[in-house]
Amino acid sequence: MNSTYFIEHFNELFSSYSPLTNTSVWWFNSLDQQLQTNIVSLLCTTTTIDTAVEGTTIQTNLDALLILNQTFLLGDSVQSAIQECVAQDYGGGRIEAVPPNQSLTEGAFAFNPFTPGSKRWYSEQDEEIQSSAIEFVCANYQHVWNYTPQQSLQVVGYLSANTSEDAIQLMQVVNECVASLKFLQDPVENKLWLRSQTDLMQQSMLIHLCADPNQSTEYMSWLLAFLRQFLSNNPRVQDMAWDCVLTRDSDPKKSFQNYSKAPMDRAMLTWFSSRSLKAQLSAMEYLFEGSSIIDFSVPFRIQDLYQIFKTYLTFLDSLDMSTTPHLKKLDTLLRRYYSYNLSSELTTLTTERALSVNIIWFLSQNGVRQGTAVDEMCSAFDSNQAVTIFGYYWVLLGTALNPVIYKKMISCPQTMKALFQLRLEVYFFIGSSITSALMLIGLVVMVVRKEAGIKALASAFTVSMMISLFILTCQNAVFAYYWSIWLGNFNQVVAATKSTEATCYISILALTSLWDLTYLYVSYIRSREFIREVWPKNFQVIQWVFALSPLLICSPVVVGVFESLNLVGVSAIATWSFQAASDACVLLLDLLLLTTFARFVASLSQYVSDDCRQFEIISWYGGFASIGCALISITSLAKSFLSKLRPDDFQSMHLPVLTRTLLTLVISGILLTMKYQLYREEDRPKSHDAMSNYDLSKRESTNRV
Repeated sequence: MNSTYFIEHFNELFSSYSPLTNTSVWWFNSLDQQLQTNIVSLLCTTTTIDTAVEGTTIQTNLDALLILNQTFLLGDSVQSAIQECVAQDYGGGRIEAVPPNQSLTEGAFAFNPFTPGSKRWYSEQDEEIQSSAIEFVCANYQHVWNYTPQQSLQVVGYLSANTSEDAIQLMQVVNECVASLKFLQDPVENKLWLRSQTDLMQQSMLIHLCADPNQSTEYMSWLLAFLRQFLSNNPRVQDMAWDCVLTRDSDPKKSFQNYSKAPMDRAMLTWFSSRSLKAQLSAMEYLFEGSSIIDFSVPFRIQDLYQIFKTYLTFLDSLDMSTTPHLKKLDTLLRRYYSYNLSSELTTLTTERALSVNIIWFLSQNGVRQGTAVDEMCSAFDSNQAVTIFGYYWVLLGTALNPVIYKKMISCPQTMKALFQLRLEVYFFIGSSITSALMLIGLVVMVVRKEAGIKALASAFTVSMMISLFILTCQNAVFAYYWSIWLGNFNQVVAATKSTEATCYISILALTSLWDLTYLYVSYIRSREFIREVWPKNFQVIQWVFALSPLLICSPVVVGVFESLNLVGVSAIATWSFQAASDACVLLLDLLLLTTFARFVASLSQYVSDDCRQFEIISWYGGFASIGCALISITSLAKSFLSKLRPDDFQSMHLPVLTRTLLTLVISGILLTMKYQLYREEDRPKSHDAMSNYDLSKRESTNRV
């Protein structure tokens, strides 16, 4: 330890040290006044103290000097150096060893009770305050400072070393504290002590055991099961042991999600009180910042949040645990909502976080203020923002949203414009579904009439086309149903959106991948007889590529499932990116097959007469279909880029979907027309057999099509 290290690591040393790792404290305490004065002068001018540390207020050099003054018994020259620094850089003023009118957590005990400064403060107090200080250390050793029971015993011994035998009340408090810490140090050995304690003390001991980060949940399950026989028969005490095991490994998201309908349940009190101070403050921020809305769509009003944490803090008080930091945090969080200005916040509602905070604020207002807020938002929004943000309200608030306010949102001109566009999309998808169904019927009728029997439907091309058109019909029907939910009444939106939206989303991705596979198979049928002949050296590689291609083509479905499960790091953009990669794969393989067929046709120039147009028909229509496939790939890429550049633009999200749907219909129509033209060509009189000089096995490929 040296002066340089002490100054550079000041934040770390004075926010996380403990009686077993406090070398820095006692090192500084052992220095003479001259060396201490030099360090104070360096602290006054250093620029390394610029980061706040959780649990402290070390943000400036003045904070560091204040902590130094509270921690040690400084000599006159050192005090003078501090005063000179304050006068020079902070406008003067006297630094008190313990600022007046501050609680234990804000004063001498704020950073560590095991210091000369804390000892001095403790010695100057009367017996009642000393008793409170010991109780505070005993109840918060882990909660505030992350001490072990052994470290806490050292602190209590240090503070109470010179206690007079006449201080009967204080000695009783010290003895009780020591007994409880010894139990926590070895609960199995001291189990009989637990049996003699009050219900409240037993609850406190269970909380401390549950909060011990050095023990695994498996061991804690065994330990608490063992200790239940020594606990009171009070169900509240008995159940707390099981509540600890159930909630011990839960983070705020999991805990508040599991108890979203009962956040003040006994199990939640156990969970919250067994967290560290840092984790408790983070849990408060979690709800007040609207994370419950983002993570599992449960909104709370400000009044609800206040009542939840008031209940938590009351329980902490009953266990003599510190609540001062929580009250300060609660005041800060509430002030944000009390000073919330909708007009200035409207421009920030493009992020989920800002929108969630807005919803909490909105839900907490009375009906009149909500109506005024809707008018303000309606005036400020365009149609994209209106349908996005108001739709977010409808889905998340559900029946908590006043029907009058809901109608006001619906009647907003910008909302009506966006909903009109949605209505047109529903009609578009209905029309697309009907069109693809008619194509399917037309294909069946055409094949049966031409081949004079239903057995003709069993050809590979016909079966693939039938499956493709059926998939397209189902996909468009799902799209139409999905958007019709948003156009239904309010109750449909609330009831159907959560489960049905995810089901529709996954279904659409699955149907899209299946259509890609059937289209690729149709192209494969066209060229499979010629791959070995055109690509003799690469034939095996091409076969492996086609065999593995379904893994990439179906990848959007897997990613979409992960997205629906709200897995960390998986967003809609990720799903769309995989969709673009899938479409690019289909395009490249389709171009490979088309190139194969074209090269084969070119090699037949010496055999094929001008009258034989089957190959020409397949080449032309196959080429047009490949162009459509290329446009689909471009559309998918455009959707991925637009989602990043303009995430809140209604048109940029929906136009690629509409374009892709139209292109799949066009491609299906091209293939159906190709089939029709091939039948017409078969009926046309031939002057001679155009293929008489070529291997008949190669001709069969046109018949299969």
